[in-house]
Amino acid sequence: TYFFNGGVEDPFPGEERILVPSRRDVPTYDLAPEMSASGITDQLITGIGSGGFDFVIVNYANPDMVGHTGVWGAAVRAAEVVDGCLGRIAMAIL
Repeated sequence: TYFFNGGVEDPFPGEERILVPSRRDVPTYDLAPEMSASGITDQLITGIGSGGFDFVIVNYANPDMVGHTGVWGAAVRAAEVVDGCLGRIAMAIL
């Protein structure tokens, strides 16, 4: 949320940040284009289900981080994974 918050690093009053750690078991993300997308989605769906949030921001780094590797097939897989996660979120909201 750093950029969304205008470059302010500290959370605003009422803001809750849930950070899902990135994988550290691979030297480059093209080797694991799924990254932590499933864990991020699980946390988000739990938060949506709690009813405690009026607004959420979520960042899936997969397309960006995997795209920077230049490995086309891995970038496609990263996009597919995020697409599946967005489908899960849509089902949780609708």
